[in-house]
Amino acid sequence: MLKRLLNRGPAIAGYETSKTVASSDDVRQRRKLAPRDDARPEILYYLAEDEDTKVRRAVASNPTAPRQADLILAEDRDDDVRCELARKIGRLAPNLPRDAADKLARLTLDVLEKLVTAQLPRVRQIVADEVKHCDNLPRGLIRRLAMDAELAVAGPVLEYSPLLSDADLREIIDSDPVRGALGAVARRGALGESVCEAIAESEDDDAIVDLLANKGAQIREEMLDRLIARAPPKEACTRPWCVVASSASGPWRASPRSSPSRCCARWRNATTCRRRPWPRCARRCANASSRAPPRSRAPRATRRPRRPRTTVRSRRPWSAAMAVTCARPWRPR
Repeated sequence: MLKRLLNRGPAIAGYETSKTVASSDDVRQRRKLAPRDDARPEILYYLAEDEDTKVRRAVASNPTAPRQADLILAEDRDDDVRCELARKIGRLAPNLPRDAADKLARLTLDVLEKLVTAQLPRVRQIVADEVKHCDNLPRGLIRRLAMDAELAVAGPVLEYSPLLSDADLREIIDSDPVRGALGAVARRGALGESVCEAIAESEDDDAIVDLLANKGAQIREEMLDRLIARAPPKEACTRPWCVVASSASGPWRASPRSSPSRCCARWRNATTCRRRPWPRCARRCANASSRAPPRSRAPRATRRPRRPRTTVRSRRPWSAAMAVTCARPWRPR
């Protein structure tokens, strides 16, 4: 409410005054009129075809602009105008009614369809980031975003969209998607066995690592045994792996860790490995399960007491001249 009041500014005298300002040659006045939420729809529709880019951008970001003006701006020649429009329509998408007979909703979906098919990847990326959690949009529109050639567009939808079923995900996996798309699918909150099987049979090692780290993935024991059997000869699977016992699921689950120090912290009771260069640390952590744990340290009571520190040493380096000066006796002048 406060934002709307601040956006209003001085009150408009009337429709004729607004019409005069919209058709005037003063660009500053048109730029002040375009972002106002109390401007008439026909005035904003007229300003949607203004020759000034900042005026059209202000109309594109105005939530009270009519959808007919948004349809014009969806095909604007300026990229920033279309990005502002994509951001506004994406924020309005979660509140669209599910009724197909609603005229405003149909016009908004028409604008969204034009933005999804835009040639600029940045426009499609903004739309995908805004609608990735929506469950009231057509599935065809979400599938088009999920099968996009850009990972920045398809990734958020594949990872978060609730409108994609297991059949849709298997079809996307079988269609040879863009590199990184399988990893986005593997990071979904819940994955069925068929989707997990399709990812496990792929040659994408990063997606398999993400699948094993996903606690919501339904991985069968036979599938896990096959993955473990073929993991050693692969270069991407030589990263440290920690075996974590899951009391909820029952069987042992393997989860990757990208940091050698974290892996060593996991196995501090089973190996003497410390922070070392990557290959040596990886070999030690990979063979940690087959090693016997080291001998425990002696109790604290039997440890050798630390010698008390009797002198206080300064961290500041002392030069020879300073030492001689300090050794001289003090004499009054």
